[in-house]
Amino acid sequence: MHDKFLFFIALFTGGITGLLISLIANKTVCSVRNKYKMTPVLPNTKDIPEEPSLTDLLQGSTLVVLCCIVSLVSAIQFGINLEWAVGILFSATLLLLAVVDLRTHFIPDMLVLPAILIGTIFSLRILGTDPYDMTLGAIVASCSALLLRKIYAMMSGKIPVGWGNVKLLICCGAVSGLYGLPKLFFVAFSMACLWIIARAILRINTNTDYIPIGPCLIAGTFFQMFF
Repeated sequence: MHDKFLFFIALFTGGITGLLISLIANKTVCSVRNKYKMTPVLPNTKDIPEEPSLTDLLQGSTLVVLCCIVSLVSAIQFGINLEWAVGILFSATLLLLAVVDLRTHFIPDMLVLPAILIGTIFSLRILGTDPYDMTLGAIVASCSALLLRKIYAMMSGKIPVGWGNVKLLICCGAVSGLYGLPKLFFVAFSMACLWIIARAILRINTNTDYIPIGPCLIAGTFFQMFF
């Protein structure tokens, strides 16, 4: 009976968290697009129709499922306690970053900087990562992104990795630690390749060569954390 109650609490919390992330993501996307004059600019909140769009429904349902999974896995690992709550908070922050990046191709400081702080606390206090390993992971991950940014820009004149991704890698590297980076980068690189292949097979024409590096890095971080 006790286990069933904890299972229900984990599922309920995950579902509510997913819905909240979806709502916050919509607000953030509107704010980012309006602030940086991105197109298409979403209407203000008061102009949004009452009937949700298909994109909103897919986004909300996906986030609910993902948050429920994360909540259950965290509950199994830590139990329903403070560690579980911090894990959900950190996971929710990363999922919010992934959604905003996918929809705006931009990672705002108002999301990534708190993610670095929460990720550092989560890594030290919850995962028990060695401070030396955590620091090296953050430095090596971010410096790798800076090096890739510099080399690719010199060769092609394009910037493949934005500053938001560099800051995100500080967070991901801190959580993964130095020895977890190979697994993180392998999963992120594999997902980026799958994105390119899927876009080619489905013949999706876009105006940019955008690759969701941020969401791929976040997926790699989740994989490294739980597997």
